[in-house]
Amino acid sequence: MSAQEKYTPGTTAGDLTERSRTHNFLKGSLFIEQYFTFNKVDSVGRKVNAWGYIFDAVATTQGPFATYRASLTSAPVFLPLPDSRTLFLDRYRGTAYAAVGLRYTRAVLGPVEWRTEIYGHVLVRQWERQEGNTLLAERGNTVSRPYLTAMTGFVYQTPVGPASLQFIHYDDADNKFGVFAHIGYVLFRDRSLD
Repeated sequence: MSAQEKYTPGTTAGDLTERSRTHNFLKGSLFIEQYFTFNKVDSVGRKVNAWGYIFDAVATTQGPFATYRASLTSAPVFLPLPDSRTLFLDRYRGTAYAAVGLRYTRAVLGPVEWRTEIYGHVLVRQWERQEGNTLLAERGNTVSRPYLTAMTGFVYQTPVGPASLQFIHYDDADNKFGVFAHIGYVLFRDRSLD
């Protein structure tokens, strides 16, 4: 991958200077997702009972960008849930991570399904703030502790798409618990470095 960085310091940048730099790095990823359906009747016959799993691993040789926040913004990110793309979670971003997850879906009443998902991920040599200047990034030397993400909720299949209400837990101090509701499909564009 090749990326051009142009950094112009803002009012909180302290003594950081303007810079322009080209970053060249390699990126490798592996994503596996599989489902196993039991008692399936679906396609309007309902009675769904399915388990699934995911495995997601990413590694890059990306170096630091101008600031800690820029380094995280440009790094690969683990986005297990639809609302994950609407939050900036520091400990879900890093130049190398591995994640596993389980998903379960069960029809409960007619067109209503109960879904629950749980994920765990670790970051390898994650970005940390420098001790001398917290605006700058440096690599940690270890594998992080496991971070846990969980979701449970209900999906109602309407004629115009699903209506969903989800209760979410992120392993993040600022966004520990949340509620996410939507009607229709939640769509996002790919990130520029994906």
